[in-house]
Amino acid sequence: MSKRQFVISFVFAVLVIGFLALLTIYSTSLKDRTGSAGVNSKFSGYKMDSEPAYNFQASTHLGEAISLSDYKGSIVLLDFWSSWCAPCKKEAVALNELYVEYLGNNYDVEFIGVNIWDTHDDFVNHLDKFGIDYANILDDDGSVLFEYGVRGIPEKYLIDAQGNLAWKFVGPTEKTLLKDTIDNLLVNY
Repeated sequence: MSKRQFVISFVFAVLVIGFLALLTIYSTSLKDRTGSAGVNSKFSGYKMDSEPAYNFQASTHLGEAISLSDYKGSIVLLDFWSSWCAPCKKEAVALNELYVEYLGNNYDVEFIGVNIWDTHDDFVNHLDKFGIDYANILDDDGSVLFEYGVRGIPEKYLIDAQGNLAWKFVGPTEKTLLKDTIDNLLVNY
Protein backbone atom coordinates (compact mmCIF):
# COMPACT_ATOMS: atom_id res chain seq x y z
CA MET A 1 0.00 0.00 0.00
CA SER A 2 1.39 3.39 -0.97
CA LYS A 3 1.70 6.28 1.44
CA ARG A 4 -1.10 8.12 -0.38
CA GLN A 5 -3.46 5.12 -0.13
CA PHE A 6 -2.66 4.81 3.56
CA VAL A 7 -3.47 8.49 4.20
CA ILE A 8 -6.75 8.21 2.27
CA SER A 9 -7.70 5.05 4.16
CA PHE A 10 -6.79 6.66 7.47
CA VAL A 11 -8.84 9.81 6.76
CA PHE A 12 -11.79 7.69 5.65
CA ALA A 13 -11.58 5.58 8.84
CA VAL A 14 -11.46 8.72 11.02
CA LEU A 15 -14.52 10.13 9.22
CA VAL A 16 -16.47 6.88 9.65
CA ILE A 17 -15.57 6.65 13.34
CA GLY A 18 -16.53 10.31 13.84
CA PHE A 19 -19.86 9.78 12.09
CA LEU A 20 -20.60 6.71 14.22
CA ALA A 21 -19.70 8.60 17.40
CA LEU A 22 -22.06 11.45 16.47
CA LEU A 23 -24.79 8.97 15.60
CA THR A 24 -24.35 7.28 18.99
CA ILE A 25 -24.49 10.61 20.84
CA TYR A 26 -27.60 11.66 18.91
CA SER A 27 -29.41 8.36 19.46
CA THR A 28 -28.56 8.42 23.17
CA SER A 29 -29.92 11.96 23.42
CA LEU A 30 -33.02 10.88 21.53
CA LYS A 31 -33.53 7.92 23.87
CA ASP A 32 -33.26 10.25 26.86
CA ARG A 33 -35.95 12.45 25.39
CA THR A 34 -38.31 9.75 24.23
CA GLY A 35 -38.36 7.78 27.48
CA SER A 36 -40.58 9.44 30.06
CA ALA A 37 -40.03 12.80 28.45
CA GLY A 38 -42.79 12.39 25.84
CA VAL A 39 -41.10 13.93 22.81
CA ASN A 40 -43.43 15.08 20.09
CA SER A 41 -43.19 13.67 16.60
CA LYS A 42 -41.01 16.54 15.38
CA PHE A 43 -38.51 16.09 18.26
CA SER A 44 -38.67 19.79 19.10
CA GLY A 45 -40.44 19.57 22.44
CA TYR A 46 -40.47 17.35 25.45
CA LYS A 47 -42.09 17.20 28.85
CA MET A 48 -39.77 18.11 31.69
CA ASP A 49 -39.56 16.73 35.20
CA SER A 50 -41.59 19.10 37.34
CA GLU A 51 -39.26 21.32 39.35
CA PRO A 52 -39.45 25.00 40.27
CA ALA A 53 -38.50 27.34 37.45
CA TYR A 54 -35.65 29.75 38.13
CA ASN A 55 -37.15 32.98 39.47
CA PHE A 56 -35.40 35.90 37.81
CA GLN A 57 -35.88 39.64 38.26
CA ALA A 58 -35.28 42.03 35.38
CA SER A 59 -36.49 45.15 33.62
CA THR A 60 -38.51 44.84 30.44
CA HIS A 61 -37.86 46.73 27.24
CA LEU A 62 -40.38 49.30 28.56
CA GLY A 63 -38.48 49.75 31.83
CA GLU A 64 -40.95 47.80 33.98
CA ALA A 65 -39.49 45.66 36.76
CA ILE A 66 -40.72 42.08 36.56
CA SER A 67 -40.06 38.83 38.34
CA LEU A 68 -41.08 35.38 37.18
CA SER A 69 -42.82 34.92 40.52
CA ASP A 70 -45.15 37.81 39.55
CA TYR A 71 -46.71 35.39 37.07
CA LYS A 72 -47.45 32.57 39.51
CA GLY A 73 -50.99 31.36 38.84
CA SER A 74 -50.51 31.80 35.10
CA ILE A 75 -48.99 29.51 32.51
CA VAL A 76 -45.83 31.20 31.22
CA LEU A 77 -44.08 30.72 27.89
CA LEU A 78 -40.45 31.76 28.31
CA ASP A 79 -38.86 32.35 24.88
CA PHE A 80 -35.06 32.69 24.48
CA TRP A 81 -34.15 34.52 21.26
CA SER A 82 -31.73 36.90 19.49
CA SER A 83 -32.34 39.51 16.81
CA TRP A 84 -29.80 37.96 14.41
CA CYS A 85 -31.28 34.44 14.70
CA ALA A 86 -33.16 33.58 11.47
CA PRO A 87 -35.53 31.03 13.09
CA CYS A 88 -36.26 33.54 15.89
CA LYS A 89 -37.23 36.15 13.30
CA LYS A 90 -39.33 33.62 11.42
CA GLU A 91 -41.41 32.69 14.47
CA ALA A 92 -41.61 36.19 16.05
CA VAL A 93 -44.92 37.13 14.43
CA ALA A 94 -46.53 33.74 15.11
CA LEU A 95 -45.53 33.88 18.79
CA ASN A 96 -47.01 37.36 19.13
CA GLU A 97 -50.22 36.24 17.37
CA LEU A 98 -50.52 33.34 19.81
CA TYR A 99 -49.95 35.67 22.77
CA VAL A 100 -52.62 38.09 21.52
CA GLU A 101 -55.02 35.17 21.00
CA TYR A 102 -54.68 34.07 24.63
CA LEU A 103 -54.84 37.65 25.86
CA GLY A 104 -58.01 38.32 23.86
CA ASN A 105 -59.72 35.24 25.28
CA ASN A 106 -58.83 36.13 28.90
CA TYR A 107 -56.78 33.00 29.51
CA ASP A 108 -54.19 32.93 32.29
CA VAL A 109 -51.29 32.67 29.85
CA GLU A 110 -48.31 35.04 29.75
CA PHE A 111 -45.30 35.20 27.46
CA ILE A 112 -41.88 36.55 28.42
CA GLY A 113 -39.17 36.97 25.82
CA VAL A 114 -35.56 36.66 26.97
CA ASN A 115 -33.13 38.25 24.54
CA ILE A 116 -29.60 36.85 24.65
CA TRP A 117 -26.33 37.60 22.86
CA ASP A 118 -27.56 40.96 21.56
CA THR A 119 -27.02 44.68 21.99
CA HIS A 120 -29.71 46.86 23.55
CA ASP A 121 -30.37 48.62 20.22
CA ASP A 122 -30.75 45.34 18.30
CA PHE A 123 -33.03 44.03 21.06
CA VAL A 124 -35.38 47.04 20.90
CA ASN A 125 -35.29 47.26 17.09
CA HIS A 126 -36.34 43.61 16.79
CA LEU A 127 -39.33 44.15 19.12
CA ASP A 128 -40.39 47.24 17.15
CA LYS A 129 -39.91 45.58 13.76
CA PHE A 130 -42.10 42.59 14.65
CA GLY A 131 -44.59 44.48 16.83
CA ILE A 132 -44.08 42.27 19.88
CA ASP A 133 -46.73 42.96 22.54
CA TYR A 134 -45.53 40.77 25.41
CA ALA A 135 -42.86 41.52 28.01
CA ASN A 136 -39.26 41.07 26.91
CA ILE A 137 -36.04 41.36 28.86
CA LEU A 138 -32.42 41.71 27.76
CA ASP A 139 -30.33 39.08 29.56
CA ASP A 140 -27.12 41.01 28.99
CA ASP A 141 -25.16 39.24 31.73
CA GLY A 142 -26.37 35.75 30.73
CA SER A 143 -27.69 34.89 34.21
CA VAL A 144 -31.14 33.74 33.05
CA LEU A 145 -29.64 31.84 30.11
CA PHE A 146 -27.25 30.08 32.48
CA GLU A 147 -29.90 29.12 35.04
CA TYR A 148 -32.14 27.58 32.36
CA GLY A 149 -29.25 25.80 30.65
CA VAL A 150 -29.98 27.28 27.24
CA ARG A 151 -27.65 25.81 24.64
CA GLY A 152 -28.98 27.44 21.49
CA ILE A 153 -31.79 29.55 20.17
CA PRO A 154 -34.64 29.61 19.83
CA GLU A 155 -35.51 27.69 22.98
CA LYS A 156 -38.79 27.90 24.85
CA TYR A 157 -39.94 26.73 28.27
CA LEU A 158 -43.50 26.33 29.43
CA ILE A 159 -43.95 26.95 33.14
CA ASP A 160 -47.13 25.72 34.79
CA ALA A 161 -49.42 27.77 37.03
CA GLN A 162 -47.58 26.53 40.14
CA GLY A 163 -44.28 27.94 38.82
CA ASN A 164 -42.80 24.57 37.80
CA LEU A 165 -41.06 23.67 34.55
CA ALA A 166 -43.45 21.73 32.35
CA TRP A 167 -42.18 21.61 28.73
CA LYS A 168 -39.09 22.57 26.79
CA PHE A 169 -38.99 23.29 23.06
CA VAL A 170 -35.67 23.26 21.22
CA GLY A 171 -35.41 25.05 17.91
CA PRO A 172 -38.17 26.69 15.92
CA THR A 173 -41.56 25.45 17.04
CA GLU A 174 -44.84 25.46 15.16
CA LYS A 175 -47.51 27.76 16.55
CA THR A 176 -50.07 24.92 16.56
CA LEU A 177 -47.78 22.69 18.63
CA LEU A 178 -47.26 25.45 21.20
CA LYS A 179 -51.00 26.17 21.31
CA ASP A 180 -51.90 22.49 21.76
CA THR A 181 -49.37 22.13 24.59
CA ILE A 182 -50.48 25.33 26.33
CA ASP A 183 -54.15 24.33 25.95
CA ASN A 184 -53.37 20.97 27.54
CA LEU A 185 -51.74 22.73 30.51
CA LEU A 186 -54.78 25.02 30.82
CA VAL A 187 -57.13 22.03 30.97
CA ASN A 188 -55.05 20.36 33.67
CA TYR A 189 -54.75 23.27 36.10
